[in-house]
Amino acid sequence: MTNTLLLELLAILGRGHWYKLFNSQDLAISSIPDKKSILVDVAGTEVCVARNGRALSAFLNLCPHNQMPLNRGTFNDKSEWICPYHRHCFELKKGNNMTMSSAGNLQIFHLKVNASGVFIFKPRK
Repeated sequence: MTNTLLLELLAILGRGHWYKLFNSQDLAISSIPDKKSILVDVAGTEVCVARNGRALSAFLNLCPHNQMPLNRGTFNDKSEWICPYHRHCFELKKGNNMTMSSAGNLQIFHLKVNASGVFIFKPRK
């Protein structure tokens, strides 16, 4: 079962919800500067939505190393997100800390893009 199908099932079971961020992928790409992020509020949670070319990623706006905001970071040449404070690098598929694994990993949010727009999944706590 793919991640999207599993998340769809969790949404049906009331264990999370898909929130619409943009009406289209093109709108998302034109709204987010390349190699940067914007902050969005997803049901009370501050999330960074970052763009690297046409690729979009979403993650909690909180560095696990020292709980600093990540929204002013950028991508490196390995497509990893760099924390603007202590330069920790995170890959954005699973959130792995590539600089110091003992400092913790990023909380990643799943995105889906379809004809209706760009959506983010937020699980229930």
